[in-house]
Amino acid sequence: KMDVYVITGSSQGLGLALAEALLALENTQVIGISRGASRLEHPAYCHVSFDLSHLHELGTLLADLEKHITQPKSLALINNAASLGKVALLGQLELQVIEHVLHLNLGTPTALMNWMIKTYDHLPIPKTIINISSGAAARVMDAWALYTSSKLALNRISETAQQEAIARGSQLRVFAVAPGVVDTDMQAQIRQTSSQEFGDVQYYIDLKENGKLWTPQEAAAKLVPLVLHPKLYDGVVLDVRKL
Repeated sequence: KMDVYVITGSSQGLGLALAEALLALENTQVIGISRGASRLEHPAYCHVSFDLSHLHELGTLLADLEKHITQPKSLALINNAASLGKVALLGQLELQVIEHVLHLNLGTPTALMNWMIKTYDHLPIPKTIINISSGAAARVMDAWALYTSSKLALNRISETAQQEAIARGSQLRVFAVAPGVVDTDMQAQIRQTSSQEFGDVQYYIDLKENGKLWTPQEAAAKLVPLVLHPKLYDGVVLDVRKL
């Protein structure tokens, strides 16, 4: 039996760094899900290629995952995949961008949580769900309506899942964790936005130029203790900078 970790958005950034950190541990199986191919080559790593914004096709992914998860000693789902979408004011968003961001950031993580609880909650093993949230969930930001609201909703769904688990006597632990400001493709996308589209862009440019961004590996190192020892942490909505 192995400790099984399912990670979405595992081909780059924080998801890749988390997968690498967990694969360094013994008796571990990591199942990574992303649209693109994986750079990871490890005997304990299994890659599933799937576009997580395609919510209506998720049934095929879930069937795939169940084939790979056999007799887990513990099970953790890490919903990491997300998109900023287009940094644009309301009134300037295309319908497909709205659908893409809300499916990827909120619909799919919710569906994966629903699946994990339905399929595995009866097992007498440690079970953890970690939803990667954002400090931006607590702020109203021009041109970021989709991202901030989807992360705020993910926080509330996480809180609800934990409350329901307690009510039914489940040992499931659920977290929504802001990972700090991490140097990923999303940050690069923010810095390339014009100040007309996003008034605070200079703040993010300064973070990069002043070395204030964490590497994905640094952020992953802060998250791993939570993944491994969830019972040591109180609350649901957390910020790694305060752990």
